[in-house]
Amino acid sequence: MNPGMNPFDKFNEQSREILTTSYQVLMELHHANLEVEHLLLAMLRDKGGEVYHIFERLGIDTNILRDKLLAEMSDLPTQQPQANAFKGFSVSMYITPRLQNLFKQADKERERLHETVVSPEHLLLAVTADPEDKTTKVLARFGADREGILKAMTTIIDMPASTRGRHGKVARETLETTILVEVDLDGDGKGQISTGIGFFDHMLTLFAKHAGLSLIIQAKGDLWIDDHHTVEDVGIALGQSLKQAFGDKVGIQRYGHAYVPMDETLVRTALDVSGRPFLVYEVEGLPEKVGQFDCQLIEEFWRAVTFNAGLTVHVDKLRGKNAHHILEAVFKSYAQALRDAARIVSDTLPSTKGKIE
Repeated sequence: MNPGMNPFDKFNEQSREILTTSYQVLMELHHANLEVEHLLLAMLRDKGGEVYHIFERLGIDTNILRDKLLAEMSDLPTQQPQANAFKGFSVSMYITPRLQNLFKQADKERERLHETVVSPEHLLLAVTADPEDKTTKVLARFGADREGILKAMTTIIDMPASTRGRHGKVARETLETTILVEVDLDGDGKGQISTGIGFFDHMLTLFAKHAGLSLIIQAKGDLWIDDHHTVEDVGIALGQSLKQAFGDKVGIQRYGHAYVPMDETLVRTALDVSGRPFLVYEVEGLPEKVGQFDCQLIEEFWRAVTFNAGLTVHVDKLRGKNAHHILEAVFKSYAQALRDAARIVSDTLPSTKGKIE
């Protein structure tokens, strides 16, 4: 970096501060291969899924890349692996003293900036602060060129922090179910849903559409018993994914509401991204089943979503007779209220307390 010049000036203030601080750490440590370590750091600390999303768009198998980087940056294989040695890690790896120092510096950096997502900045740093092309050569082995990564990066990193990377991903496995949920608050309204329960899949698909989400749900459960465990556990995982996606909640509308009519039916949902879970669900007069689906499970589902996402939600059936219409209006009104609450309308936190939790 030339004296008096900051190559990161074109980025927003928060990203610029993270990048500049990281670059200074890089210079102060005088470490070889630090660019490659920042690439590894970006992947291991990718809480919002942003870095993985970038690589996937470029056709890179992220699991292979991560494993190769771990192998290249590790100590001798005779050293014992340290599992979860630092906050944010979910892998067992051989950690070199150099890596330990880097990760500790990154933790201090994140805490100082009160920031939970710096992974994209570290990826950009790995590529831009690469005088010997070490990172570029590593990525080239996986079919990605430097310019392609920079182009993909700048579309994300140049946005305000509150509008980028609003993704959530949760894998949940119990003796009863295996669930994978991925959500993007700024998606295209398309759902890839597979739970083994036809009516539930239909409801989740229209939920994604009306919430404006990109939503992936893959669920396998003990349906030979009944649908209860699968429906509830999907709700838990979806709620946790939404909580991840909302992140620090800076800039969101926070409140949303929607009235949805379907023929004779009218349902209202009011929602607050409050951090304080509460559900009022006043949907009475339903039959026991719609087709083969147990109507009681819908309340269990929304309770799981609401409490795990940290929302305050009121759902009220104002009128209606047809059970299918009523339940579909519930999903659509909840979706529309969520979409309204998730809108970015400012660059500040919508709370006078300074935090939402």
